[in-house]
Amino acid sequence: MAYNRYALQYSEGGTLLSQVLFPSDSQTLLAAMGAPEWKRRVMNSELPGKAIDLTATVKSLMSELLNGGAKAVDLSDLRAPLVNGRHLAVVLRATYTRRSEMPGWKKALEVAKVALLRDGANVEEALYGLLNG
Repeated sequence: MAYNRYALQYSEGGTLLSQVLFPSDSQTLLAAMGAPEWKRRVMNSELPGKAIDLTATVKSLMSELLNGGAKAVDLSDLRAPLVNGRHLAVVLRATYTRRSEMPGWKKALEVAKVALLRDGANVEEALYGLLNG
């Protein structure tokens, strides 16, 4: 696993006291930080949007919902440059009926629009039924 130095702490005399190392791979970093599988999948912009891949994302999401409830599915920290629009769209669709209970659901809908546009996807089609709800 490759690491990038993130923070260095030096004494007044210039001696290195400590350094914080983080994995250079964002997926490894998310896993190390304890992000659930569904979120790691949503945050992987390279993940294919095939049915089997989308199903795996929803399966992980449903497990999280069963174990932790709607509040455990936090969508508030998603950023469009890192997000896979198709996987986020399927997460939004799967959680639509509980959207008012989930942190960041409305914001995630906007993030999905930007990510889908970036990827050249048809936003209206990918988010059909979610945009005017």
